Amino acid sequence: RDSILPDVTTFVGYEANENGIAITVQEGTHKPYFLLEKGLKPSGVYVRQGASSVPASFEQIRGMII
Repeated sequence: RDSILPDVTTFVGYEANENGIAITVQEGTHKPYFLLEKGLKPSGVYVRQGASSVPASFEQIRGMII
């Protein structure tokens, strides 16, 4: 929670089930979200590609800001 900006806590939900805890993350409204220690650059902004999270390109970050 303290490592991501802007704050994402309103978009994250937790639910206990028979397998442990399910975590859901809804799409945020203040994109792009980034790792505080890495900043607003590809090493700090990730996007989903299938089942993987990969660093965003500068063009993808620019598109999120626009």
